[in-house]
Amino acid sequence: MRTALATFAGGGARVDGEPVRDENMRIAVGPADIRVSAGKKKHGILRRG
Repeated sequence: MRTALATFAGGGARVDGEPVRDENMRIAVGPADIRVSAGKKKHGILRRG
């Protein structure tokens, strides 16, 4: 948990390339894929299923 908060505080969490500073942010998945990343090596894609 502490590592996740540090990632947000440092600007390492990103949604579609934009830094996320609010750890309570909600992501609404629409018809397009959403790219998420935490740091330099952890990446993922959110897809509507």
